[in-house]
Amino acid sequence: MSIVPGPQPPPSLGESAACATGKLHRFQVEVPRLDSTFALDQLTGLEHFKQRIEFIAWLIYIFGGDIPLKAYDALRDSLAKRTFRNPKIRIVPQLPGGHGAAYDRATHQILVQRALVDRARKDRGEAWGLMIALVEEFGHHVDYMLRRVYSQVGGDGPRDEGAVFAHAIVLLRYDRAKSTPFADWIHGGRREALHVDHTKMHEAMQRWLNDEALNNDEQTGSLKFFAADGKGKPGVSFGHEQIESVLPRGGIDAGRMREVYFGNWLRDYSQLVDPKLIRPPKSTKTFLSREALTNVVNVLAEAKFGSSPLFLVTTSRLGVYRPEEHIDNPMGLDDATGIDPAFSKGYSPTMGAIDPVSRLKVYIKDSVQYMCTELLLAKNLGPTPEGHRRLGQALHTLEDYFAHSNFVEVALIKNGFVTVVPWTAPMAN
Repeated sequence: MSIVPGPQPPPSLGESAACATGKLHRFQVEVPRLDSTFALDQLTGLEHFKQRIEFIAWLIYIFGGDIPLKAYDALRDSLAKRTFRNPKIRIVPQLPGGHGAAYDRATHQILVQRALVDRARKDRGEAWGLMIALVEEFGHHVDYMLRRVYSQVGGDGPRDEGAVFAHAIVLLRYDRAKSTPFADWIHGGRREALHVDHTKMHEAMQRWLNDEALNNDEQTGSLKFFAADGKGKPGVSFGHEQIESVLPRGGIDAGRMREVYFGNWLRDYSQLVDPKLIRPPKSTKTFLSREALTNVVNVLAEAKFGSSPLFLVTTSRLGVYRPEEHIDNPMGLDDATGIDPAFSKGYSPTMGAIDPVSRLKVYIKDSVQYMCTELLLAKNLGPTPEGHRRLGQALHTLEDYFAHSNFVEVALIKNGFVTVVPWTAPMAN
C-alpha cells in the first residue's frame, strides 16, 4: 500500500482519497430529508372554506391586531393563487436548550432535531410532537411573512403565535379518519409516510399545546422555538384550564371535566363577539355578522374539543361580550343593544357605586348575581352536559374574581401590608 507523502488535510464531505494515486474521488452522500405540506394545506383549505372577513378575523385572533389588513389580504391572495412559499425543513443534530424544533428567521427554514424525528418514526404517539412542532414553526413562518414581508410592522404578538396557530389548525377535521399522514421521511431512495394516531389526540394536546405552551414565546437571536413537552414557564402562566384540572380530585372524571371546561372556554371566546366587530342592522360596512364570528369560534372549538355535538358552538351558547361575566369594569362602555339586544346597555354611574349591603361595587355585585344564576341552573340541570357547561360558566367568573378585581390588594392590606394601594373608593360608613 502506497501512502501519499507529507501531511495532508482530512478529506472533505463528499470526497475520498485514493490510496494508489493520491487523487480525490467525489461520491454522493444522501442527507436524510423531511418534507411536509400539512400546515400549508390546512391553512389553504381554510382560506377556501371561509369568507374573507371570517378568515381575516381568525388570523387576527392568532397573529394580532397590530398587523395591517393589507398584509392579511396579501397572505390570503397568495394562498388562493398557491404562491405562498412553504419553508424548507432541515434536520439538525441538536438545537440550543434541548428544543425539538425552531424557525430560523434568517434563513426562513424550519429546523428539527434528529431525535424528534426518530421518536416520531418509532411511535405514533410521539409523532404528535413532531407534527405539532412542524405546524407551530410554520405558524412562526406565517407571522414572519405577515410582519416583515407583506408589511413592515415588525414586532411580535403577545403570545406564542406559532403555538396558538398550531392549537387552532392542527386538529381540523381530525375525526374523519383514524390517523393522519403529516410528513414524509426520505432517505436511501425511500419515502416513508409519518402518521399520527387520533386515539392519542387528547394526550398530545395536554402535553404539547396546553396554556403554558401558548404563552411561552421563547426565542434566541433569529430562532423561535417549539415549546418541547408544553412545559412553558412553571409558576408564571396560570389559565382557566389549569385551575379546572383539579376537578378530578373531587370525583369529576376527565369527560365531565371537558364539558365543564367547555362552558368556561365559551366565556373566554364570547369576548370576540364585540360591538366594535359586529355589523349593525342594515349596515353596508364590512363588519362581521354575529353568526360569522360564531362560526369562527366553532372552528376553534372543533380543534380544542373535537366535533361532537356536545361541543357545538351556537349563537345562544357563545353569547356576546358582557362585562359582568368577567367582572370587567364597564366604565366607558356605550349602549350596544341597537346592534344586538344581547349586548350590554352600557355604563351608568350607579355601576361604580358601592352597594351598602354587600359592600361591593355594583358592577361586581352584578357579576356575583350572574355567577349565582349559573350555579343555580347547573344544580337544577344536574350532572348533564348542559349542567356541566353552566357550572363551567360560573367557574369562569369566580376565577376571574382573583384577577379582575382588587382582591389581592385588599387581602394584602388585611394582612398588614399598609403600603399597598387598593384600586377602589373608600368604603361608605
